[in-house]
Amino acid sequence: MDKSATARSRADAAFATPPERGAKGSATMIIADEVKATHEKTARLKALRLAQEAVAAEEAKSAAPAKKKAAPRKKRATA
Repeated sequence: MDKSATARSRADAAFATPPERGAKGSATMIIADEVKATHEKTARLKALRLAQEAVAAEEAKSAAPAKKKAAPRKKRATA
């Protein structure tokens, strides 16, 4: 019985999850949180950009179109 208990404790020690294994799992969670934050920030900035472009488009429509002066024509050289 003593040998089987010793063998079992050796096996448990060999196949047990190391204590630092939990720290590796938390790194995965940190990375996932960073990815989520990046996606949220990108979506927020995209919404702001689209809103800004919409305001600029409305201002461009409401502004009276500026009249362009015709460029003076070049005189042809007679030969």
